[in-house]
Amino acid sequence: MSNPFIYLKEQCETCKGKGYIWHNDPKDPKYGQKPEQCICVKKMVIYNRMQEANIPPEYFDLSMSYFKPSTDQGALVKKDMMEATADIAKYFRVGKNFLFFGPNGTGKTMLAIEMLKAAARSNYSVHYAFYPVIVEDYMKKGYKSDEIKEKMDELFASVDFLVLDEIGKEAVSAGVELTSNILEMHILKKRFHKKTILISNKTPTQLCGDYNSTVASLLTNNYIYYNVDGVDYRYRGNA
Repeated sequence: MSNPFIYLKEQCETCKGKGYIWHNDPKDPKYGQKPEQCICVKKMVIYNRMQEANIPPEYFDLSMSYFKPSTDQGALVKKDMMEATADIAKYFRVGKNFLFFGPNGTGKTMLAIEMLKAAARSNYSVHYAFYPVIVEDYMKKGYKSDEIKEKMDELFASVDFLVLDEIGKEAVSAGVELTSNILEMHILKKRFHKKTILISNKTPTQLCGDYNSTVASLLTNNYIYYNVDGVDYRYRGNA
C-alpha cells in the first residue's frame, strides 16, 4: 500500500517530486556531497507513523510552541514536558507516568501527543486512543469482538508510549466495576515497564473515587499529576 501522504512529495517545490536533492550545482554550498533525502519524504514518514498511531490529523503540525501557559502552573507543566521530550530515552527509563487533568481546551491532548511525537521520532512505538471507545469495544460480544479484544490486549501490553484520552468519561451505565476492571487488568497492570499518559476533565480525587481501590492505588503511586490550566489554545492559534 502506497503512503497516503505521497502528495507531499508530488507537490514539493524543493525536490520537484523526486524525493531527493542532488548537489550538482557548483554554486550550491553542498556541491559534491551525496544526494540527501528531501524534507518532504521525511514528513511523509512522520505523518504516516502518526496516522498509524491513531493521532488525529489536526495535531500533525502542532508543536510545543503552541502551548502558551497563562499561569505559573501551566509554565511548570510546559517546562517538565520539554525536559521529558528533550531526552525521551531517559524519560522512558526512569520517568513516571503522567495524568493531565483540567477543563476542555487547555492543551492536555496536545501536550500528550507532543510526547508521542517525540517518542516516535526516537523510534519508540506509540498509540493514542479514547478510553470510552475502548470500554465500548471490550463490552461487545461475539467472535469478531473477541478478535478485537485480543488485538487491544496485545497493543496495550507492547506499545512503548500510550495516551488514553477522556478517562472518566465512559458511560456511567457501564458500571464502576466493569470500567475499573478494564482499566486495571487490560491496561494499567500490563504497562509497568512502559509509559502511559492519561487525560481527563476530572481531578485525580474524582477519578480515584470513580474507580476501584486498585486503580486508585495505581494512579496514586505510579503517576505524576499535572493540572493543565490556561486559555483554550485552539481559539487563539500560535499568537
